[in-house]
Amino acid sequence: MVKSKQRQPRDVRFMTRLTQEQARDIRQKADAANLTISAYLAMTATDRKLQVAEVAPEINRQLYLELSRYNSNLNQIARHLNEGRILTNDASGLLDNMRRMYALIREVRTELSR
Repeated sequence: MVKSKQRQPRDVRFMTRLTQEQARDIRQKADAANLTISAYLAMTATDRKLQVAEVAPEINRQLYLELSRYNSNLNQIARHLNEGRILTNDASGLLDNMRRMYALIREVRTELSR
């Protein structure tokens, strides 16, 4: 298999017949590895080491999404400030606070994704 830094297009399809038991086993193994069936089969068929994608607990995903929303709101506020659409007497102080908030959000998101 040719390795390159660019992603190769996946334009070849294989059709195969499986028993119900084989299909169930493949689904279970792909689920256990947190991979799609296609990714699981491609990795195992080419003797590549399975790279299991870790799944964060549900509560972490919810918090991560909420932090993403806050981050988006901060970006919108920063854009309005930079465009002069928000007037304030202490824009530099506000921007400093926003930078600290960005750093905290980034730190928490990193912890949640572990």
